[in-house]
Amino acid sequence: MQLSFGYTLRDWAVTNVDQKRMIIDSCLGAYNLDSDDIDYARRNVRVFCDFVEEAFKVRSRRDHYSARTIIELLRHHTIVSDDSDTYKISDHLIPIFSRLSMYIFPELDGFFKLKGRKND
Repeated sequence: MQLSFGYTLRDWAVTNVDQKRMIIDSCLGAYNLDSDDIDYARRNVRVFCDFVEEAFKVRSRRDHYSARTIIELLRHHTIVSDDSDTYKISDHLIPIFSRLSMYIFPELDGFFKLKGRKND
């Protein structure tokens, strides 16, 4: 995977939400995605940030991991800690977030196993 961004987790942590949204936006253009998926990813920067944080926690201990497991972990944490149903995570985000995180963060390159995309 060719990287066009070289963010570290530390860089990302000090980047404001609008800048993160712009970075995500520019990276999403690299994929052939449904407009609904793109809109969801743009609106849910918090979910992506949580996904990245969990990926880095696991990366320190493993060479490869499941993006689906991270999404399920985020769902679990939401259910046990949040009284509202506002933090819904679509399964469509799993391949988007895995590709996006590996694209933005060189340390995560190759961390998730990727299947071929339908639109390729």
